[in-house]
Amino acid sequence: ILRKKAKQKSLILPRIYALADLEQNPILPELPLLPLPKVISKWERLGKLTQLVQQFLKQKKLCDSTAAAFPLAQELATLLDEFYISNVPLKNLETLVEGDFSAYWQQNLAFLRIISDFWPAVLTEKGLIEAVQQSQANLRYITTEWNPSFPVILAGTTGTRPATAELAKKILSLPQGMVVLPGYDVTANPALLLPTHPHYTLAQFVMYLDENMVEEWSAAPQKDSLIKGKLLIEAMAPTLKHEKILSAEEGKLIEKIITPINCGTLDQEGMIIAALLRQVYETLEKTAVVITPDQGLTKRIQSYLRRWDIEVNTSSGMPLGGTVVGTFLTLVSKINKEMSLTDWLSLLKHPLFLKLEERSAHLQKVRQLEKEVYRKKRAVSIISVESLPEDLREWYQAILEKVSPFLYKKSKQSFLEWLQLHEEVAVSLAGEFLWMGDDGNVAKVFIQELKQETETFPVLSGADYVGLFQQLMQGISVHNKKGIGSPLRILGTLEARQVEADVVILAGLNEGTWPQTLEEGPWLSSQMRAKLGLPDLSRRLGLAAHDFALSFAAPEIYLTRSNQNQGAIIPSRLWQRFHTASKINQLTFKETDFLKELVQDLDMPNSVAPSSPPQPKPLRQVKPDQLSVTDIERLMRDPYSVYARKILRLKKLEALDQPLSGREWGQLVHECLEQAFKEYVKRRESFMQILIRVGGDTFAPYFGDIIVKTFWWNRYLQICDWLQNLVSHSFQDLKHLKTEVVGTLVLKIGEDLITLKTIADRIDDWGK
Repeated sequence: ILRKKAKQKSLILPRIYALADLEQNPILPELPLLPLPKVISKWERLGKLTQLVQQFLKQKKLCDSTAAAFPLAQELATLLDEFYISNVPLKNLETLVEGDFSAYWQQNLAFLRIISDFWPAVLTEKGLIEAVQQSQANLRYITTEWNPSFPVILAGTTGTRPATAELAKKILSLPQGMVVLPGYDVTANPALLLPTHPHYTLAQFVMYLDENMVEEWSAAPQKDSLIKGKLLIEAMAPTLKHEKILSAEEGKLIEKIITPINCGTLDQEGMIIAALLRQVYETLEKTAVVITPDQGLTKRIQSYLRRWDIEVNTSSGMPLGGTVVGTFLTLVSKINKEMSLTDWLSLLKHPLFLKLEERSAHLQKVRQLEKEVYRKKRAVSIISVESLPEDLREWYQAILEKVSPFLYKKSKQSFLEWLQLHEEVAVSLAGEFLWMGDDGNVAKVFIQELKQETETFPVLSGADYVGLFQQLMQGISVHNKKGIGSPLRILGTLEARQVEADVVILAGLNEGTWPQTLEEGPWLSSQMRAKLGLPDLSRRLGLAAHDFALSFAAPEIYLTRSNQNQGAIIPSRLWQRFHTASKINQLTFKETDFLKELVQDLDMPNSVAPSSPPQPKPLRQVKPDQLSVTDIERLMRDPYSVYARKILRLKKLEALDQPLSGREWGQLVHECLEQAFKEYVKRRESFMQILIRVGGDTFAPYFGDIIVKTFWWNRYLQICDWLQNLVSHSFQDLKHLKTEVVGTLVLKIGEDLITLKTIADRIDDWGK
């Protein structure tokens, strides 16, 4: 295109700068260099705010936990950014009179003094400024000091930030300056627009600039764009006219371009979108973009596309904590003597655990450990080696030595000490494989950056470190580089503003997703925000509607939503308004049932033949020749269970980390009484002493459970009192006592002999 315009002559291309880059470093032609002040780093900022929050909570006697203070510090950081971006002084918080609000909000006002009183002092003491403060200052420096002698065009901004709006006004005042607004309707009346309208923010921006200077873009819009704009203006109007505005020809064009798909479930929506993307992928030089704020839907689409070995380019990454390396680091951080068996086994089975060693032999031993120890015994500590089979002890002891720094750690230490210990153990278990791959590279940079700022975090306990480390990882994203260069993209609403594609799919059009639910936040009510001068939160609904309307510029458009996702879902207000306007104009969109049937058939076999009922006929030599009385009852009620146990030798595995129940209580008491009666008949000493001694030995392995130590043991002592009286009065003449006495009865059934077996708990011999 450029070659045709130049007619084979040379061209000097324009310089293109992103506003985000200029916010970081305002380097422009004919602009003097600005000495940049030192900016507080992200981790130092969060660490200092966490300390202030923790001190406040401790002073109010609420809690003294770093893991609890950190999310509150994150919320404060978000609020701070909003103050700086909106150009609202923090001292305005002092204008909120406590008597004007409820007791709940008065507590919030006391808490907010952390950022109004203490935080500015922290920054001044260290000679630092906020990153957001610097970015806004950089834009304002360009606004005041830059006077270029060449054409300048500012394009794509909605002017939501005051500093950006000021820069736009300056550019517009230049002799060769121009501001290009995305999707602005010159016919809109700003006085009639509510903050939820898609043109509200742009209308306010235009009024700030000068509405008399607004002109239509010189390029002639295409016919279909005019018709789509006509329908959208009506659909998003403050009040619907309920009048048909499209001609029959215009209606047919809309029906051809736009296809709404109302899916049953989120899975079905993801599969349909994946099928549409594959269709585009197989068409040469055709591109598609999915626009959605729903991260769960994005993951589903990626998963379904991978069945066809198709990678898609996504703007949103996965949180580091959800990656392979992230889950490994999380499990390593949880290592301690009281670590749950579920987490311990998850670590032992993790693909990075002892990756340098023979994985097959290692996993075989882990399975043996799980079946023979952890699935059979309760309250087993991970440091217990004596309870293991002999052939596993050497292997298991070597593992304990690798993780011993975490097993025998200090109760409290600095964040840096925790982090170094964490890295040491993780590297000893995974080796060089820990830092491989995209997630490994991100994790390595993440830990290195944390090490430089760890002095800002307070001294932590082990539990606090685990919680804090997990929360820190959730703020780090890992992007999939395999999809770079793909003609298929999945973008958020913000990233999609400047994107073009042949097919655009607007997905996740449900209330709470697009637009997202408005949350006031934990600190300020709507009344407080208005009094402070912060922007109205409902403006975000208007920006979401603006992004929705902009996406209709594509030649082919799909709108998708799901009716259910773990419960009923309300259609988005954008979806409902579009369908209302379409219904008024009597539009009939293409049927999409074939798409739903197509994705359903992807996982359906060509034919389904029901299996015949099982008819087990074991050979005589494998049939059991001995059954218990309980087996007879079970054979009558559920013969297949007897077949599974006696013939197939199948046993149900006990669940891991199950709390002790009434079954264990009964087994413990039964075992204690059996041993006590045996000793009493032999020694004839104090029955109470025998009961307490035997009970202490039997209950000892379970005293780590607070319920056993507090309730079960006291209940057992009550049983001992009752039994002492019973034995002292009734068992004086007892000659012999036998426990667990086995009785058998041989029956002949046909040519086979079956032995019935039963066990008597106790048989008393009085010698009469």
